[in-house]
Amino acid sequence: MDSTGLFEEAAAAAALIGQITDPRDLSHLLGIDYRHLGLPAEFSVNTAMLEPPPSAHADRSELVKGANISSLPDFPPLPDRMEAPIALKV
Repeated sequence: MDSTGLFEEAAAAAALIGQITDPRDLSHLLGIDYRHLGLPAEFSVNTAMLEPPPSAHADRSELVKGANISSLPDFPPLPDRMEAPIALKV
């Protein structure tokens, strides 16, 4: 089976069932026919209409922020190795 779109379908199936579920199991769990949805052959975005900013202006443009937006503080670099307890629910 092609895995294209299977993750999204599994997420939708999990939302319907309330737990991680293979979407192909929905037919016997809920009576819903499984139809694999693939990606379209063509996308509707016209990339010819997208233009990058002129390079002469891009490096001189200043980011304007509102009063409620602040910059992130400088963080120390992360160590090469980090150990921490984790919790995982499967």
